[in-house]
Amino acid sequence: MRYFDSRRNSIRLEHVLGSCAIPPSFPAVLIDGDYYWDGGIYSNSPVEVVFDESPRESSVVFAVQIWHTHGSRPESLSHAFMREKDILFGSRSRTHIMRQAQLHRMRHIIREVVDMLPEEQKHSPRVKELASWSCTTTMHLVEINAQPIEGETNVRDYDFSRAAIRARWRAGYADTCRMLERRPWNDPIDSATEVTVYQSDALA
Repeated sequence: MRYFDSRRNSIRLEHVLGSCAIPPSFPAVLIDGDYYWDGGIYSNSPVEVVFDESPRESSVVFAVQIWHTHGSRPESLSHAFMREKDILFGSRSRTHIMRQAQLHRMRHIIREVVDMLPEEQKHSPRVKELASWSCTTTMHLVEINAQPIEGETNVRDYDFSRAAIRARWRAGYADTCRMLERRPWNDPIDSATEVTVYQSDALA
């Protein structure tokens, strides 16, 4: 897994093509001497990149989930394949998010334990090394979950036709506008909460 960040890398056409190269529909794309497929195979919502950023800062993190978190009972083979993809990729994203929340909690625990030490021990090289894994930040994770679009089929994950892209763009824009208008990260939260997750489908 490799992350390309526009702050550190020059994003070129091959990076965009590589991020869309879903096997087996598309071949791997050559980037800087190595071949890459779509990173969504491993992590469809790579929030770990933001959570692991150094220095750590309290943040509002947006994660776009294109796989439907809810769906009706399949009534055809094609619909069953669609729900299979939703469950396969959507649940993996949820697992990644839960794991990052656990790691963030551990960072807070390390900070609490370090604060309990006598002052003379806090300045030892070993304690400083352990303390570097800690933080006191609060993270607001905003999940914008794509809603089903009329006419979608089992090929939606590799349908890059103009009409399909336009329909998804409009739907995603509307979902994002509703979330920005709602601004749930400004609501009061328990001071002991380190990671708060908001879902667009729960706030619509």
